[in-house]
Amino acid sequence: LWKSPVSHSLARMSVRDFIPPVLPRIARSLRRRSVENDADRATPMTTYASPLISSFSQHGEDLWLDLLLGERDKGFYLDVGANHPRFNSNTRRFYLRGWSGINIEPTRQGYELFLQERPRDINLYAAVAAENGQTTLYSLSNDTTLSTLDRGTAYQMARYLGLKVREGKVTSMPLTKV
Repeated sequence: LWKSPVSHSLARMSVRDFIPPVLPRIARSLRRRSVENDADRATPMTTYASPLISSFSQHGEDLWLDLLLGERDKGFYLDVGANHPRFNSNTRRFYLRGWSGINIEPTRQGYELFLQERPRDINLYAAVAAENGQTTLYSLSNDTTLSTLDRGTAYQMARYLGLKVREGKVTSMPLTKV
């Protein structure tokens, strides 16, 4: 495949070759929408070519979802391991637009933030696992974005980043029971 004409064309392309056609459409959509309450404004994580085109997600996933879903004004989301209602949030853009959903967060800190900032949503303090019951949550230092249910992954990340692992029990449930 790497020797094919298609692969040579792709090798010459950059991310900018894919994103620009998206930007005008998203910009038009964002200009039409405004947040009425200044308290609801959040600083976007990533600003793209225009300040009107910004993402609350870690890597712009919310922009791609918006494009794929057709910039719908109403909808429903399920965010497993939601972490934070604003920081690295894949659902903040949609919540501000009027969507609602279910946020599942196994850290007490994250769960309480969702209770405060997402009153329209259903917020669950739990981990998603194969069985109902209790499971061990591994968190690295005070960074809840690095929480996992996998012991090996937690300790490998801790060694790599020079952090300590905190272990704690959390309620768990299968996704089919949400």
